[in-house]
Order: sequence, then C-alpha cells, then structure tokens
Amino acid sequence: MLQDAPTFDVTGFQKKIDNTVGLSPSGHSIVRLRWARDCQKWVNTEWDFAGNATKGEMVLKYCAFRVDLEGRPGDFVEVAPPRFVLEQRYEPEQYMPSWDSARYVNVPTDEVPISCRYCYALDWIDSYKSEGVSLVCRHCAEITIVPFVRRDIVGPAPRDGWYNLLRVIGVFNKHTKEKFGPWGGYRVPDQRDITDLREAVHLRNKDPECDPFQPLSDAAMNQARALGMQRIDEQRKAINA
Repeated sequence: MLQDAPTFDVTGFQKKIDNTVGLSPSGHSIVRLRWARDCQKWVNTEWDFAGNATKGEMVLKYCAFRVDLEGRPGDFVEVAPPRFVLEQRYEPEQYMPSWDSARYVNVPTDEVPISCRYCYALDWIDSYKSEGVSLVCRHCAEITIVPFVRRDIVGPAPRDGWYNLLRVIGVFNKHTKEKFGPWGGYRVPDQRDITDLREAVHLRNKDPECDPFQPLSDAAMNQARALGMQRIDEQRKAINA
C-alpha cells in the first residue's frame, strides 16, 4: 500500500503555486502542496468530569479508512489516501476570534427522557426543531435541556497559522472507482491545476467584498472545518455519476 510520497518535484511545483497565489503577510505559502499522509491535526481523546482535556494525540487530517489491530480491541491504524492535496492557509487573526466557538461540543451527561417532562407524551422529540442537547417536544412544543458538559475537542487555536483543505482543487485525483473510492485514482499535479488556481485568484480579486485576510465568522469557521468531508462527498458524487 502506497503511503510514502512518490517521486515528484514538490519544491518546484510549490514555487509555481506561490508565483500564482502569492505569500501571506507572514511570508508563508497561502496555498501549499502536501502528501496526505503528512497532514496531521491534534485531537483530544480523554476528558475529566468538567470536559477539560486530559489526553490527546496527533491524527491524520485526511483519513481514507481505519484498520483494526488484531488482538487489540479498540485499537486501529489510520490509513491516509495516497494522494497529493492542496491546503489553504488562514492567518491567526482570521480564525482566533471564532476558534473557541467551534472548539467545544456539548456531550450529554444524562439519558434522554423517555417521555416529555411537560406533557408526558412518548415519541416526543421533534427532530426538525431540536438541536444538540436542546430537545423540542413535537406535541406541546416545550423545550427540554438534557444535562451536558462542554467537551474540548481540538484544543487551543494554533498560534502560527492554520491550514485546511483548499476548496478549488483539494485532492489531486482521477474520477475513477479505484480502491480508495471517493478519493479516486492517483494523479500527478500538473499545469492544469496552476491554471485553475490562477482563475480562482482572478475571480477572488474581482470581488470587491472578498478580503482573504479578514477574520472568519463562526459560520465560516465551521464551514472550513467541515470542508474535508464536504470535498469527499463531492468526489463521491462525481465518481458515481
């Protein structure tokens, strides 16, 4: 199984990217070429009763699948898609203000009531109006808050910049139903991708309201975090079309 990056002039291609997209105010590549296996992120894995992280680890940012380790229940090895990816850089002033709002998740500390505590009806949760631990009764419309703790999932914001999958290209692949499914077949980055980046920069510069260095809103931060999975779904649709 191919996990190490194949022979390719990454440095040369990165120079082409930098010449097309430019560098950030801090001197870093706004868009960078990476081998998926080398892209990692920090996640917390254990917490105390108050939701504070007590243990964490680096995991693959882009995971194709997991392989269970024989004889070790609960242990597994993550396998990255053997593909090149493009990541976009966000400056600290962009994501710092909204990082904490996306950093925590509400984890219930008690069972969901079998019946509504107000009208005592069964099968009571309105799935369209309920959100997280705030449950709305489909019969009386009263809201029940399930006891919860705010659990820190990703830890504090990185202080030297944050990279996430680029929307324009994201994963270099061929739309073929090979063994890595939605990740498609292996493809070498080429001049077509530089052309796509140049067009994306042109369209961005034509939009007077688009400032790539403005702070991200909470919605934009959540959207950025979900972009990896969104990109996979888009590729899956393209493959199955």
